[in-house]
Amino acid sequence: MLKTLLIASTALLLAAPAGAQVPDRIDFTVSPTQKAPGKVQLALSYRTPKSRSNNSSPIALAELQGLSAAQLASTSGAPARFRIVRDAGSLDCGGIFRNGRGTGDCRFAPSSAYAAELAKRGIARPSAEQQFQLAMHDGDLAVADELIRQGYKRPSIAQLVETGIFDIDLPFLKALDAAGYRVGSVSKLVEMKIHGVTPEYIRDLGAI
Repeated sequence: MLKTLLIASTALLLAAPAGAQVPDRIDFTVSPTQKAPGKVQLALSYRTPKSRSNNSSPIALAELQGLSAAQLASTSGAPARFRIVRDAGSLDCGGIFRNGRGTGDCRFAPSSAYAAELAKRGIARPSAEQQFQLAMHDGDLAVADELIRQGYKRPSIAQLVETGIFDIDLPFLKALDAAGYRVGSVSKLVEMKIHGVTPEYIRDLGAI
């Protein structure tokens, strides 16, 4: 349900008029997570004059480039900076960290090459707001390439955002392909993810 609401709100943002804004600041919190070794829980939130967003998910500590485990575990409340680098752009962040937790804010820096790379693949050039959403939800060029390689229709900007929201990543697509399963559209891939269908489940069905 949460992801359905998230994708609905994202779709509204992607359909917003050209005057839609990229936020000047994105607030973050980092906290421990017991569910995934080597990961932390990263929450990002921001506001624009027309919207508000909150998003929280586990992320590998290594993806917070420049932030060490020692800095995160500091007992003195030390300041530190990190970057999250995605194909569509990067988040440059700084804050205070203590006892495995941190809080601060980020600024978005779009990739100047990303729109041209999408255009090379026959995908529409994103607006500034769309490119921000692609970075926030990790609209990965490698995922677009794999979808095209497997014969899927070239994804729209909104569909690329959906692949990030629902963790339709390169390993997932390749595992589906190895299982001999292609569903033909990104919307059907999203439905599979929502209903918990995995490549392992498909292989098990084939073995019956």
